[in-house]
Amino acid sequence: MPRVSDEHKETRRGEIVDAARTCFARSGFDRATLQDIFAEAQLSAGAVYNYFKSKRELILAIADTRHEQERAALTAEERDPVAALKTIARRFIEAYLTGADTKRRISLMTWSEALLDDAILASVKEGVDEPRRVLKAIIQNGQRQRLLRKDIEPAAMATAMVAMLQGLVLQKLWTPSLSANAMTETCDTLIDGLRAR
Repeated sequence: MPRVSDEHKETRRGEIVDAARTCFARSGFDRATLQDIFAEAQLSAGAVYNYFKSKRELILAIADTRHEQERAALTAEERDPVAALKTIARRFIEAYLTGADTKRRISLMTWSEALLDDAILASVKEGVDEPRRVLKAIIQNGQRQRLLRKDIEPAAMATAMVAMLQGLVLQKLWTPSLSANAMTETCDTLIDGLRAR
C-alpha cells in the first residue's frame, strides 16, 4: 500500500479544519455535529477520525491556525514605534473587519467556549499573550528611544490595544456596516496620541 505524503496529510487536515470552520460558523459549536463536518468535508468518519477525534480538537486546531496567522501579522519592519503599531493594527483590522463573518463568529464562539473548557481557555490566552508581548516590547522600545510618552504603562497599553481589537470583532458582528477604513483611521489617531510631546 503506498504511503501518504506529509504534504497530502497537511492538505487533508486543512480541508477538514476548513469544513469544521464552515459548520461551526453556520451552526455554532454546540449544534454543529461531527456528521455535519464529515458531509461538509465530503469525507468518511474514518478519514476525519484519522486527524481529529472530537469537535474540541477541531476547535483547538482552528484556534492554532488563527494564532499562526496572527503571529505573522505581528512583525513590523518600521523602526518608528508609532508606525509599527499602526501597521500591526491595520493588519488585524484587515483580517477581522473585512470579508465574511466566519472568522469573527468563530472568534466570538471560541472566547465564549473558553469560559467552559480549560484547554480552549489556555489556547485563547496563548493567542492573546503573544500580541500583548509584542505590543508591550514595541512600546517599551519606543519609550527607551524617547519617541513614545513615558507616562504610558506598556503592559496596560498593550492589553488595552488587544482589547480594543477584540471589541471591534464584536462590534462588526453586531453592526455589519461598521467601516474597517473608519476604524483604521481611528486607531491611527489613538496611536498617534502615544507619541512623546
